[in-house]
Amino acid sequence: MVLQMHRSPWMRILAASLAVLLTVAIPSSATTLARATLEELAQTSTHVVRGRVMTTHARLSGGVVSTAVTIQVSDRWKGPAGSSLTFALPGGRLGTLRQRAAGTPELVQGAEYIFFVWTSPKGNNQLLGLSQGVLEILTDSKGDTAVSRPLIAAELVDRVSGARVQDEGVSLTIEEFSARMRRALGGSR
Repeated sequence: MVLQMHRSPWMRILAASLAVLLTVAIPSSATTLARATLEELAQTSTHVVRGRVMTTHARLSGGVVSTAVTIQVSDRWKGPAGSSLTFALPGGRLGTLRQRAAGTPELVQGAEYIFFVWTSPKGNNQLLGLSQGVLEILTDSKGDTAVSRPLIAAELVDRVSGARVQDEGVSLTIEEFSARMRRALGGSR
């Protein structure tokens, strides 16, 4: 015997409303990150590069969505040469399925950023420190370039004590950023 269920429009509205209510009522798990300075990010990363987001591609593995981001590299402070770099971010949108991890940056295709990327022993690239590992490139009307990162929407803790700490964001000229990278990496660039 085959049972067929006919849903009235009211049942569909009730089911959709209940799904929305449960999504809003159930708090998502918070992301906790160890706060890292730009110098710590530079020293820990495999790549410190300036690049433009060329493509993003979401994929599903084991019920978890991740997004592969490919950038065109225009400048490099650390890492092997190459004109492009691909790394993974947790979460993303795959059809109607959307997963989001707190602390993960929202990157805009075509926009330019500075990225701190770490390569695992297996060769997988990932953004270091989630939102801490990406700085937006801003150019004003006079042509002056700055790097910026707003406050992070995730809990930050001190790497040594484990105590909660406040994020400070980042706002530097590109020259100040380059000087800090030179000092952190001990290079002449």
